[in-house]
Amino acid sequence: MIVSIYLKEHEYLTNKPQALNFGGKYLYSFLPAGRDVLVRRRINEKYIPDFFNISESHCKVDLLSAIVGQNGVGKSSTLDIIRKVFVEHIYSMSHSLSLVMVEINGETKVLHSNSNAYLVLDDKKENTDKAILTDFKIKRILNSKEEQILEGYEELEKINAKDYQSIYYSPHFDLKYNDNFDEVDKYDISLDKFNKLDLEDTDKKGTNENGWKFGLHKELVFKNSIRQIEFLSSPIFKDNLVFREVFDLPQFETGILHFRDVQIPDFHNTPNPLRPILELILAKVENESKDWHIFRDQNSKLDKNLLQALVNKYFLERFVIKSFVSVVIQQMEKENTWLEEGKIENPYHMERFKEFSATDLLFYFIKESYIEKGKFKKSIFDFDEIFPFFEKLNLLFEKETNPDNINKQSIRLNLDEVKELLHLHKKIIINLLHYYPTREGLIDKGDYTDGFISFSPTDRNMSSGENALLNFFSKLYSFIQDNLIKESKSLPDKENYILLLDEADLGFHPVWKKRYVDAVLKTIPYFFESLEVKPKLQIIITTHDPLTLSDLPINNVVFLQKDGKYCTIISDKDKNKIQKTFGANITNLLAHSFFVENGLIGDFSKSKIKDVIDWIKENQKLSDIKKSSPEFKAKFEYYKKVINLIDEKVIKIKLTEMITDLVPDNDYYNQIIDKEIELLKNKKK
Repeated sequence: MIVSIYLKEHEYLTNKPQALNFGGKYLYSFLPAGRDVLVRRRINEKYIPDFFNISESHCKVDLLSAIVGQNGVGKSSTLDIIRKVFVEHIYSMSHSLSLVMVEINGETKVLHSNSNAYLVLDDKKENTDKAILTDFKIKRILNSKEEQILEGYEELEKINAKDYQSIYYSPHFDLKYNDNFDEVDKYDISLDKFNKLDLEDTDKKGTNENGWKFGLHKELVFKNSIRQIEFLSSPIFKDNLVFREVFDLPQFETGILHFRDVQIPDFHNTPNPLRPILELILAKVENESKDWHIFRDQNSKLDKNLLQALVNKYFLERFVIKSFVSVVIQQMEKENTWLEEGKIENPYHMERFKEFSATDLLFYFIKESYIEKGKFKKSIFDFDEIFPFFEKLNLLFEKETNPDNINKQSIRLNLDEVKELLHLHKKIIINLLHYYPTREGLIDKGDYTDGFISFSPTDRNMSSGENALLNFFSKLYSFIQDNLIKESKSLPDKENYILLLDEADLGFHPVWKKRYVDAVLKTIPYFFESLEVKPKLQIIITTHDPLTLSDLPINNVVFLQKDGKYCTIISDKDKNKIQKTFGANITNLLAHSFFVENGLIGDFSKSKIKDVIDWIKENQKLSDIKKSSPEFKAKFEYYKKVINLIDEKVIKIKLTEMITDLVPDNDYYNQIIDKEIELLKNKKK
């Protein structure tokens, strides 16, 4: 786990060395010594091993930490510094980041370093920084051979950073996406990154039933809803009651399943022997669709609504085939891999298929196509994985008799039916992913396809808080399932994951904010249970919410503040440093100048209260004659109404005393006091 970072300088965050401690076994400070860095450490009295392991998962949370501060102090930028440690081809960090420290079984190691790091072994309190640096430099000069041990200093071991990886999540739609950095961070699951991925290739998607392209907002709804449904139907959610215990997650009941074709490209990379049968399937679909009136006439004696439902189903069955084939061709066209090796028996004798329907021809193609290269031979498709999807779909089509629920390209289904179809659809996607050979057992992300289904819920709108939570869970689930599990692995195994949650509680109701830390610790480990290598986890959050802060030990919190143009870490000796966090009173945390300067009430109400006080003071020496003027009386009544609005009883009573001293009004004063007494009585009940 990452326990400390030494930041020597940064182009816009800081212009002086800074140390960030995250609450491990030790707390660290650093001394620059030329090209070297001396590391001082002291026992963290507030460290408790396994303190954050409160789930029953085999994946353990080693450490939870927070970076807090007001807006604009560099919380997100600090997370970016951590991210860059794990991003390949990023060299800009060489002038900004000096050391990243980890602890393994209580031992201090170096995860990343631009310098040689030496642990100060004899670090007594009376040893000043100057004395230690002088001693080290002298011993450096005396020891001309680099391999010779410097007495009193131990060179810290640098470990392999490949065993560690950050995963970054942010719910902010802030359009700060930067191709120079984010494009190479394959572990970015932020809203910005997902929006970018969700909108890719939308220009190649087919139209709706009316020939119109779906709007970009609808495309985002489709992708997001699919992820949410997949998570809600996953074993992780269904098998672990903790997800329903910590939050009452919303459930959809009905929705519309849209089938989506894609633009079919010209053949370049699709295996030559497969092209004739693919063209024939598409031609069959088109001809059968043109002959829909024959089907209608054959069933003309049926009820009008039932007949319309049958006609819609007739079109939809063929559109599903077209959609599937279009995605298959799109997948095969990505690379010139099996141009001659992809085969089917007698590929150029299509006459024998004249009597086949489009459905029969599709199943023949799925069953009989294969790849053969030398002694290597395998089926392109797993028929037993694909056929159940079409079988289930046909059953759903058969039972639907309402034309309002079935259209030429979509069908309304209940949630259980949607879940089952999405599960079967996922198997098709994984099958298509494995059309291309893997390198080192990892699937190339360029081979990924999102298939031919989209989903939009129809029965309820979620609150922003429900959406925020479900989006976080579903994005994390989707990322792991699409990249880390064995069947679809595109990224290598890691032994340690550092989850960077950048204000992931955005949009939460205060009741949910109260549960946030507890929920994160209880739920996140289960997402990683499905991995072959069960990793250790560390969680670093950013927040400026005192409810969240009250769940973290003081030494697990990095406090940032503005320091002119730059930001600084607030030291233990700084008067602005909050001294108590874990289990601390929320009001005390909120009242601290770190969160809210100049009081705990809103600026608007504060200005109105100040207006009352200023007006009273300005008129204290006013003559009785002027106090009887219409202008004064109107102002007097106005400010009494303002005082009546105030719900903080101490301020309210004090202002009542002040204004009745200005103009005696016992009835008004007694009325205010009586109301406050009544409120107190009701509270006791």
